[in-house]
Amino acid sequence: IGVERAPVGVDRDAPCPGTPAVDGNAVLEAGAVACGLFTRVLLAARFRQPWIGVWLHPVSMLLLTAIQWRSLWLAIAGRRAWRGRTLGRC
Repeated sequence: IGVERAPVGVDRDAPCPGTPAVDGNAVLEAGAVACGLFTRVLLAARFRQPWIGVWLHPVSMLLLTAIQWRSLWLAIAGRRAWRGRTLGRC
């Protein structure tokens, strides 16, 4: 009865009401990505690797993670196969 609710993603206790709240997890995730890229930049500079590898590193990590999850799903479903042979469950 007359209780006003804040829209989703808006923190009522923020310094300026109505401004979006910053999630603590998002800050940690951004920091982790920045640390990973910084490390990759240092390695590319130290070992004189091409800079394209630095910028493609996040893409390769996403692809490898997708392969990992697909492999796990196939293992759980019992549908792993290699060269036409079905492998049993672990």
